Amino acid sequence: MNTRIKDFTMTNTILPRAATLAATLCAALALSTPAFALDVQIQEGAAVKFPKGLKWEPMVKTETFRGNGKIKSLPAGASSKKEQALALSVWKKELSLPVTHNDRPNSIISKLIKSDKIFYFVTAPFNPGFDDIIHGNAKIIVSHDEKFASPTVIDAGSICVTTGADDEDSGIDYPYEVLHQEIAFDANVNTIYMRQRFDKQFPQECNRKITLTPGDKTSGGAAQNATTPAPASQSQSGAAIAGDITPRRALEALYGSVSTANTPDRDCKEYASWKPPLNTEKFKNYFSMGEQYKNQPLLVCNKFSATYTEQDKQKFVLVTRAGIRDAFDTVNFSTTDVPPPIIGMAVFVKDGGQWRLEVEDRFAAYTGFSETMKLQKVGANKYGVLLTDVSHYGAGCDNVEVKLLMPHAGGVTAHELNVPLTEKEEMSFSECKATSVSFDTKSRDEHYPVTVKQTFTDERGRNLKKSARLTFSNGSYVKSK
Repeated sequence: MNTRIKDFTMTNTILPRAATLAATLCAALALSTPAFALDVQIQEGAAVKFPKGLKWEPMVKTETFRGNGKIKSLPAGASSKKEQALALSVWKKELSLPVTHNDRPNSIISKLIKSDKIFYFVTAPFNPGFDDIIHGNAKIIVSHDEKFASPTVIDAGSICVTTGADDEDSGIDYPYEVLHQEIAFDANVNTIYMRQRFDKQFPQECNRKITLTPGDKTSGGAAQNATTPAPASQSQSGAAIAGDITPRRALEALYGSVSTANTPDRDCKEYASWKPPLNTEKFKNYFSMGEQYKNQPLLVCNKFSATYTEQDKQKFVLVTRAGIRDAFDTVNFSTTDVPPPIIGMAVFVKDGGQWRLEVEDRFAAYTGFSETMKLQKVGANKYGVLLTDVSHYGAGCDNVEVKLLMPHAGGVTAHELNVPLTEKEEMSFSECKATSVSFDTKSRDEHYPVTVKQTFTDERGRNLKKSARLTFSNGSYVKSK
């Protein structure tokens, strides 16, 4: 069988409306604590044996075109606008590369799989012209939310991504129905199977078996449900401080010695140095934005601290901002390969004459260039930290977001407080967004409901306002029914 495909180049660009929704989904991927911890086991090639009864479906090919305002999906109508935008958001960095760059994908293959209450989004970029059967490095995005608001991102290794097309201008010899990647999911064993179709033949080198199993290696942070404990590397229960507690003493207890020399910016007067665990999936993904930086230590600064009383116990919260030194000087992280700063949070509780670490997550969320924080009462006897974050998207366009960091289920959870939008609104509103929130402190709910107000700018420059009341349910803030 000859699987050689003619080289071709199809110029791509993320179009304005697609970019808006893709940016929204990309923010959801970047700013949330993973929904749960998973490990992945991958088997490749002829050793993969497909069980009988699998339901095979073609993966969808998404292309964007410069100038004509079109997004093309093959097979026609096989993916929704949200699925297309999610694919574009996952590969945003690669798509932003110059047209002549070898790592710039000409298209993306993907497939959304729903199993019970879990959503799996499998995707890989398509770079033509490098080998007979073209390969791409796949990612699997897993979430309990169909909007992928709290995802886990898993690297799924190299898969075959050779596809055909249904138009003669693309330079492909075969129609898409004849040449494409196929995928099947066995929910009983939580396993994804993949194969490459070429007419009625399936080259064995493209066979893949990807098994997802519960674990604590992938998340790199506290899970959002009570059944999955926070990884030991994130919860240093031995850290304790005798006597009075200060931000500096808390930083020293968590990270070691603190320096005041050569501070990275005016807001960071003292900092610790931290070498993050590069073997965790979370930090593998983090440094994929700039692999050349992965051997540099992260500088960790105190950004906010407060003392309060919760359930008759004195507590102290420390919020940190960490990043490589270059990250403290970068304004717009969407146009650079510098990994953006991350936010961490630790809560100490006073026990006798010392302060004992109660909960910690050193990578609770991403953050932008500028943020303000305040202690927030989130329930009758519960506190968190409210973070207002400003990101720059170009001249005259800022994105003001509000996140809530709070202890929950043995870890730290990060909630981005947003007004749920319809698909049409997501396609129309730009990333220029201003958010404000207010908590209903008169409520008797364990967690106070939140009213979120947002102002968006549409593609015509008009300001549009939306609001919603969110309640806390199953570890997340959702729109009240």
